[in-house]
Amino acid sequence: RELGELENELEHLQDLEAQENSLISLVNSKIRTNLTKKHEDKKGMVGLEIGTNVQEVLEDYAKSLRSKKLELLEKYILDKLQVLLHKQNFIEKISIDKETFQVKLYKGNDDEITKDMLSKGELQMYATAVVWGLALTSGRPLPFMIDTPLARLDEEPVSYTHLRAHD
Repeated sequence: RELGELENELEHLQDLEAQENSLISLVNSKIRTNLTKKHEDKKGMVGLEIGTNVQEVLEDYAKSLRSKKLELLEKYILDKLQVLLHKQNFIEKISIDKETFQVKLYKGNDDEITKDMLSKGELQMYATAVVWGLALTSGRPLPFMIDTPLARLDEEPVSYTHLRAHD
């Protein structure tokens, strides 16, 4: 009888051990699933971080490129303005605001020359130099024709239907 009780207890303990092993397998499976999910989430987060970093680098590059292009445009406008005006020591520096793109002209001693200080002919040369500088800065052949660039900038408002485009 004692042997029968011990065998029953052994069988009961073996059943409990089998249940515990099943539970351990189930918990291990859940742990593996959670670790895999966490690893995938971490990969996704790393991808997001990398994406954010790439975006920041691209924005910095765009700012740098924009700054370089504006410097190049300033140089081209100044060069072409000096070619067109044939005046020594008149306009010796040009700056373009990097936010508003407003163009300012300066004499050699950094005195600003406002556009209203220029004659109508000088304004035409300035407008031509700006278009020429833009064409050179773009690095692409731009078909255009300039016919008195400021002829339409009179004091009276002009209807755009009167402007003719040249081919």
